[in-house]
Amino acid sequence: HNQFDKAGARFANFVTNYPDHKLSLDAARLMLSSFSLGQDGQNLIKWTDILIAKPRFNQGRLGEILTAIKENEDYNKCLSLKDQPMNAATCLLKYAKDYPKGNMAIRAMTGAASFYRRARNRAKVIEIYAAIAKRYPTDARAPDAMYEIGEIHRETADFLEAATAYEKMADTYPKADLSKAALQRAALIRDGLGQDKKVIANAFRALKMKRKRLKKGEEPDPQDAIEAAEVAYRLTVVYLRKKQWRQAV
Repeated sequence: HNQFDKAGARFANFVTNYPDHKLSLDAARLMLSSFSLGQDGQNLIKWTDILIAKPRFNQGRLGEILTAIKENEDYNKCLSLKDQPMNAATCLLKYAKDYPKGNMAIRAMTGAASFYRRARNRAKVIEIYAAIAKRYPTDARAPDAMYEIGEIHRETADFLEAATAYEKMADTYPKADLSKAALQRAALIRDGLGQDKKVIANAFRALKMKRKRLKKGEEPDPQDAIEAAEVAYRLTVVYLRKKQWRQAV
């Protein structure tokens, strides 16, 4: 969060010293955005209270942003606890429970997961991401949450659970942006576990998705391209090991 903190401080300095400058409204908007992205609830609340009292700033689009922030003050109070990750996470989960149908509910849950991750409480992170996918299955963030479950298991070297989580994500959301990456990672893990059938199944699905997306003109991500090439190589090795020469070629 350091970059957002620094950016917020610089924009705040500009707004303080040049309130009548033609760019001060843009600076104020970017300042609030930096504090929000950096989960700096204390400064977000402080500057919202300052700006909302000034007619120059409390107007137009910026005025709408200030009003929305004020309406979500409970959420921002949770972010003000960012130096106490466990307390911040608990606060955000309570917020999501109190306002389950609000626009900020999922954001609060992912924020809580982020704080628990900082506190190295990975079990709670997995629990939260699973809850997001279960409660909000049609939300665009649901597949990302399921993918993150695989990432947490992979980071803790629980490779079987990681592969299973990646595959579940791809099965549930085959059209999601991360589905191909999930299958590629699952294939690589299954290869390390010596599970050839799973390697072949995941690799074929991932490569098929890759071809479809390339036909649509999508630009491949460099890291994704590296993993795709490695999956293709591992698939060839599996076929050679099984003496299935035709498939290997």
